[in-house]
Amino acid sequence: NTLSHITASGNISASGNIIATGTGSFDGGIIIPNDTRITFGSVDSFISVDNDNPEDLTIAADDDMFISPDDNLFLAGENIIFRNPSGTESARFDNDGTGGLGIGNVNPPHPLTVTGIISASGDIHTQGNITASAGNFSSHITSSGNISASGDIYGDNLYLGNAGRIISTDDDTIAIQNENGGVIPSVVLKTSKTSVVDLISSGEITAS
Repeated sequence: NTLSHITASGNISASGNIIATGTGSFDGGIIIPNDTRITFGSVDSFISVDNDNPEDLTIAADDDMFISPDDNLFLAGENIIFRNPSGTESARFDNDGTGGLGIGNVNPPHPLTVTGIISASGDIHTQGNITASAGNFSSHITSSGNISASGDIYGDNLYLGNAGRIISTDDDTIAIQNENGGVIPSVVLKTSKTSVVDLISSGEITAS
């Protein structure tokens, strides 16, 4: 065993382990051969390269891994892929301009594609349309523009701002209720289960 310093102007090779209790300085860098690794304390915490051409680099940790730059963190890969512990791809960010961010979707066709439920405790603001091919809106929808639907719109009452609201007073009567809660008797629509049978009005009803 050598218990003192070793100074060499050439290569130092060892067929066994090199153990040091101090620090090392390498002006020319460290070259790690392919299919080898640098291990930190545990066999499950290491940096390694394989024999692929070009080589793949693996950084693994036996527990948590923390990346804490003092400034920005840059990821400059073509795609950023997220895998679960079993190695199955679960999410992807296509950074090559062909797709977008996929959550639960490994082939996102839109800038943001989510397969599953989206939950928000605050407001959702959009400058465009919201398109739903299936499903229901179970809470309030507020719009400063038009709301259109190619199918049915279901609701207990239809509010008309200060003018009141359209309500169903019984099984076959639809009336307009004023803002004080009283039914306006001048406009009442009597219906049957299959067709409109009577329209009662003491004022004008216009339609374009």
